Amino acid sequence: MPKNHSVKTRNGFRQILKKAFFSDSFKAVAVLALIALVASLTLSVVHRFTTVDEAARLREKIGEAYTAAEITSELDIEGYENTENSVILNAFIASDGACIIVSKSQKAYNAGHGITLFVVIKDGIINSVANYSSAETPGLGTRALNHTYLSQYEGVAAEELAYRVVFASPSDTPSVNIRYLSGATKTSVGVKTAVEAAATFYIREVVK
Repeated sequence: MPKNHSVKTRNGFRQILKKAFFSDSFKAVAVLALIALVASLTLSVVHRFTTVDEAARLREKIGEAYTAAEITSELDIEGYENTENSVILNAFIASDGACIIVSKSQKAYNAGHGITLFVVIKDGIINSVANYSSAETPGLGTRALNHTYLSQYEGVAAEELAYRVVFASPSDTPSVNIRYLSGATKTSVGVKTAVEAAATFYIREVVK
């Protein structure tokens, strides 16, 4: 092949690349790629700070729900087999031995949001129950989430509420008199589901 023909071929190829590089379509693709990269980095940063904020908010709310002692450790819940219609989201141990369990019930009037409670169990007895997150109807379902209603669980043995789940002996299940509120039955059931799930977690994972 003649030398000058080879040079012309290379120059022609360079011209094609140059035109492609500076074409409107290439510029559009480059701009879109840059936007996607920036959006990805932004979402990553936002997710990181959102996660940190949520963890800080959770600890703050737990501190408000249980003031007797400070949290000293977090329990590993990975691999825990949740009971039906419930999820254990977190569990912590306080310096006085109390176990603070963040329990979510998927049973609720607003089932899409569910009901998430703080259930504090100390020495096998439910110390307190408090609402953390819910979207129940104001004035109706929310009545089953205030302290007056939730306080009926205080003093109940965790084993009693977890009995039918852990031991599966309905005929021998201890009698726990839990009342449901008229006009807020679904919320009342959701609360009981979350408390039972927390009690079950406590018996299975803390007492063992």
